[in-house]
Order: sequence, then C-alpha cells, then structure tokens
Amino acid sequence: MKQFKILCLCLFVLCCFSTKTVSAQQLVKNIRFEENIELGGILSSSSKYFYVDEYQDVKNISLNLFFTKSELLDKNNSSITIYLNDIPVSSYALAEDKVYKDQITIDIPVELIFAGYNNLKIEAFKTITDKLVCSEDNSSANWLMIHEETNLSMSYEILPFDNNLSDYERIFMTVDEGQQLNTQLVLGNEFTSKQLTAALLFSTDIGKKIQFNNVETTLVPYDNVNTTKDLIFIGTENNTPTELLNLLTEDERSRLNTECLIKIVDSPFTEGKKLLLLISNNEDLLINAAKLMGSNDYVQHLKQSSIMINQQTPVLDTLTSTTSNNMTFKELGYENIYVKGPFTQEVNIDLYTPKSKVVLSGSKLTLNLKYADNLDFNRSLVTVYVNDIPVGSQQLKQENHEQDTLEIELPDELLNKTYYQIKIVFNLELLDLQCVTRDMDTPWAYITSDSMLSFVYGEQNDLYFSNYPYPFIQDNMFNDLTVVIPSELSVTGLSELSNMMVYMGRDLLYNTGDLNVVTHSEFDSSMQNNNLFIYGTAANNSVIQSLNNHLNIKYNSDFSKLGNEELVKFFDEVGDSIGTLQLIASPYNQDKSAIVVTSPSETQLSLSTKYLSDLSLGKSLVGDTIIVYPNGNVEDLVLLSSNQIDHSEKKQTNFGFVLQQETIGFVIIASLLFVTLGVTAWLIIRRQRR
Repeated sequence: MKQFKILCLCLFVLCCFSTKTVSAQQLVKNIRFEENIELGGILSSSSKYFYVDEYQDVKNISLNLFFTKSELLDKNNSSITIYLNDIPVSSYALAEDKVYKDQITIDIPVELIFAGYNNLKIEAFKTITDKLVCSEDNSSANWLMIHEETNLSMSYEILPFDNNLSDYERIFMTVDEGQQLNTQLVLGNEFTSKQLTAALLFSTDIGKKIQFNNVETTLVPYDNVNTTKDLIFIGTENNTPTELLNLLTEDERSRLNTECLIKIVDSPFTEGKKLLLLISNNEDLLINAAKLMGSNDYVQHLKQSSIMINQQTPVLDTLTSTTSNNMTFKELGYENIYVKGPFTQEVNIDLYTPKSKVVLSGSKLTLNLKYADNLDFNRSLVTVYVNDIPVGSQQLKQENHEQDTLEIELPDELLNKTYYQIKIVFNLELLDLQCVTRDMDTPWAYITSDSMLSFVYGEQNDLYFSNYPYPFIQDNMFNDLTVVIPSELSVTGLSELSNMMVYMGRDLLYNTGDLNVVTHSEFDSSMQNNNLFIYGTAANNSVIQSLNNHLNIKYNSDFSKLGNEELVKFFDEVGDSIGTLQLIASPYNQDKSAIVVTSPSETQLSLSTKYLSDLSLGKSLVGDTIIVYPNGNVEDLVLLSSNQIDHSEKKQTNFGFVLQQETIGFVIIASLLFVTLGVTAWLIIRRQRR
C-alpha cells in the first residue's frame, strides 16, 4: 500500500512538470498628452481621445496625472473628477498645499473601455472662497495646469489569433514597458546590402504603425539572436540556419530560386512566441516581400500562414490621393464631440501636417456646432486657440442653436507649422446662475464630425531639421533615398540604424518610393542622383571623406577631428569627441539633398543617432547643422553656403544664430573701417587742440 502511494505521488509530480501552461504576455501602451493644458474658471474640463484596437484585451488602465494648482484655491471645496466616456470614475480633493507638478495615479475601470476611440475627460471644480454665493468665473486666480507629462498607461493582452499573415501587426508590433519592441529583426550571418534593405523596410513600417510613441528596436545577425522574443528573420537559403530551414516544406525549398517564402510559424525556441520567415535566393524578392508586409492594401487579406510571391505579385500600395487639403474631424479620428456642464468646457485636438508641405495663407478651420437653447446668450460664446494662440471667438445665438458655424482663418504666425493643437473652449452660461455648488449637466454643446480643417499647402523647400525627414520622405513615401553605411557595422550600429529608420517611417503612409542600402564601397555614380543618408565615421565610410569639403562642419586634414576654422573652432578642444548631424544640398546633384551623421568617435556617433530616433529629442532640433557634445548637449546652427539650397526667401529667425562666410567677412571689414575712422578722428581732434 505504501509503495502504491509513493507511485501515485510520483505520477502526480511527473504530470505537473510535464504539463505546460502558457500565460498570455501582458503588454503596456503609454498614451502621452502632447501639451500643457490650463483649466480656468470655477468649473472647466478638458478631453483627451485615445484609440484601443479591437484585438487588445485591456487588463488595466491608469491615469498618471501631473498638475499644478493655484495656491489661492479653497482647499475645502476644490476638486478634480475623471470621466471615461462620460461616466465618472474618480474624484480627488485639491486639499493640499500647492506643489509644482504634483502627481496622482488614478485607476480606471476597464469595463468602461471599448474598441475604437475613447474619451477621457478631466473636470476641475475650483473656487477661491468658501462662500458659494457669487460667481468667481471671471477671476484669473482659480486655475489648474495639467502638465504635458500626464499620460495614460494601458496594460493589455493580445486576443487569441491564428498564424495568419493578416495578424502580422498584432503579433509583431507590440512594445514592452521600457519602449522596447517585443520583436527582434534578424538577418542571416554574412548578410548583404539588399537583405539589410529588406530589414530596414520593416523598421520603417514599425515607425508607421507605432507613430506617436518612442520605440526601440534591435536588428542583429543570427549569431546574436534573442530567442525569447518574437522574431522576423530575413535571409537566403545559404545564410539561413538549418533549424530554420527545417521549418520549410520540400515544396517551399524547391521554389526559393524564383520565389520568396513569407511564413509565420510558432517559434521553435520559446513557447508562445512567433517567427516570421522571409527566405528567397532572389534578394529583390526579399525587398518585395518586406514591402508586401508593410502594405495598406494587401496584407490584411492574407488569411493564411504562408505565401510564395514572385516578380509578378503585386506588393505596392495604391496611391489613393495626394496630400488632402481638407480633413474632417471624423477623418482625424474624432467622432461627434459632446461637452456638458456650465461655465468653461474645453476640447483638445492634435494634428500633424506633412513635413514636405508648407501651410500657407488662406488655411482655415470650420466648426459646425449645436448647443442647448436655455443658455444666457448674452454671455455664452465659443473661443478657439491654435497652439495656445487665440484665433477667434463667436457669441452663441439662440436662433442658431440647432445649426451654427464658426469659420476661422489661420493667422500668419501659425503658418508653416507641422504640429497644431486646436483647443476649443465653450463658455456655457445659464440665466440667473451666478455660481455653481454642484455639477450641472443642463447646458451642453456639440461639435459635429463634419467640422473641417482646410489647408492651403505649398511645397516645402527649407532644408532644416525642423522639417526632417523631408526631403528624404516626400508625399508620405520614400523620395529616392540611398543609405550609405560602413562595410562593417557592429550589432549596436545595426540597431541604431534601424531606430533611425523607425523615426523616418513615422512620416510614411505608403510602401512606394525607393529605399536602398549600400556600403560605402558599393556606392557609385548610378546612385549620385538620389537623396543620400550617409552614416559613419570618416575612418570607416570613405564617402564622408569625399564629401568633406562640402560639409558645414568639416574634418581636419587627417580626419581625426571635426571643426571649421572660419566658423566654429573645435580642433584644439573637443573636435575629436563631438558628433554632427548635417543637412546639405547634394554635391552630386543640386536638386537632391544629403544628411551626414558622423563623428570621429564611435561612442559619440552612437550618442548622436539618438537625436534622429527619439521623438522628444528630434522634435527639439532646428537649423541645418547639429553639434552633439559628449555630455549630450546640442547646438543648433544654420550654416548657409554655396553648396546649399538658398533659403533667403523664407528666412527663419528663431534659431540661435545664422553664420555665413560672406557675412563674417563683411563684419570683419566693417570693424576694421570703424577702427580706422575712429583712430583718424582722434588724431584730427588731438591736432586741432594743439
């Protein structure tokens, strides 16, 4: 009997250890507030819209609220209330002393979230007295600032799926809490430039699909693969390892000379992970396969786990239109917008315009409105701010309450921008209501989804980092871009190159246009009529040496230091440890442009790439030449020379300083003349006194 019990116990333990349970991986998405938001008056609110994909099973969501309140607020009667989709979820008393950028975290019930756009509203009740008998809404002291660091943190799992190619985005485009992509891009060992081109097309597609959040990617040769991740592998039969080739059928292997296999399988390394294979002996087909996976038109229809493509397989997106001049709120992702409650109610809308376009005079905003008919129409109005600049107001009228329109033309100071925050503020006043002691829903206003932004666009021609990645991406597709790299890149260098391509991909809508990667030794005259992205040190990229005389910040004679004797002197100080990002007109073709990312130091080159891969750092860049110092500080310069596009007709004056060799020469000559005149005048006066 005792032996039988021991046998049963052993069998139980064996069963426990042999049973594999796979728990779904929990992912995190952070949704940022783009700008500071000021809430004034007694009762005011601001709404933030965020999108939840239908395949995301939300497990937890919290609001990390950073705010600063007026020190004059009455601690006993001031509060914040959070709503999700018009349902109150939490209130917080503003009972503490003023703290700059105070922080609270508020958990939001997940059952209130639905697929599509959700509306988070922050409502603040703020009073500066405990006597709630008269209106304080005109006081400037009852304010609350919501800081741009405020964010929504959403934890979710991916709903179950099959290994269909149409599920490519939901499988391979997830990010962990540290902004690291959960997928690794992998090349076969001894990869070629065309194989690297295919991999970087995936990098740009990552940027296209994860547009508004930072994401870090890793791109490695197979020897450095991280088998605990989801993987995208690109290679030929010769450099694909045996354990991956064994995942192919005999028929698939027999067709690799004239076709390319695209196949999703369960990872052979880690349970619960997936592997996407792109394998062909025709490297042009590897590039086509990467474009197919990044297409808008085709991949969603691939309801199978594998496909073989050939030269005749359509992979390019259909260009539905050029950049649209008219964008309705619905096309921007905003359905009909509803606000309610007395006094100040606010809605914020974020909009990015193409960096290859210039917003010109005549651009306008048209708001179609409805509102309650019991307002005090002598005091109720709507005001519109664009990038915190008031651009127009209109009094609400009872005869128009069922259909009203406000049309505002953008003023000159808001032209030629690439980001617009549109703030629509309603002041909804009720008759005989002098103060508010509780939330009142009676007054309301409604912005219909056919409200529209109508832009007048011109073509961009300013070669500044504020417009980057223009001109390398134009009209939402690659603009004949050739990337020139060293013959050998470290694993770190490969990932940095991938992350710079992710950044560029955020401006893509289509998989058309040309992107080609070559080593400096492969670069020849056939590529000189393209736009160029040149990356490396002068020691490992000979193209940088050949372009040295055309650079704004040049290398010295032995290419050991960067600095310009005429402009900025670095040779004797830190010239061997700075990095530069330089936009220049291509010396091979004046109608094309080049960006040169270079440093004498590999370490500093690595640091410099962060400014072309991080959203916040990249957004801060201006000018056409960026100097990155070892401590991470940057200096923005505008260095105009005969080798660059003439910007004289559209001069920007908000940069630190503009240096031109002709101007410097003029200043020196003028200074000498003034000194000479001064000395002459002094001698004449002295002689007359004698």
